[in-house]
Amino acid sequence: MQTERSRKRSSRSHFGGEGNRPEHLEAAIKEKLAALADIETRFENECLGIDRSVVPRSMKAFFIRQMHLRRRLRRLPHEIALRDLHKRLLRLVHSQGRILH
Repeated sequence: MQTERSRKRSSRSHFGGEGNRPEHLEAAIKEKLAALADIETRFENECLGIDRSVVPRSMKAFFIRQMHLRRRLRRLPHEIALRDLHKRLLRLVHSQGRILH
């Protein structure tokens, strides 16, 4: 399984000269979705660990709040990149549609 850093490096290549092809944009979108899924899986596993721990409820609540914040911060760059990739793909499909018709 790729780490978030290796995904960032590999998806950067999709923004280069060949990044204007639909299949490259779709691949970059899939990579971003996989990164988001990894973040969610990690978050869920951490929550389960906290729930199973023997620390007091007040500490659990504090840890859960901190985990929610970290999760949001980890997701944000991927969500922004995903939105941008989606826009680029839509623009490309619309411009190709105009050329073909």
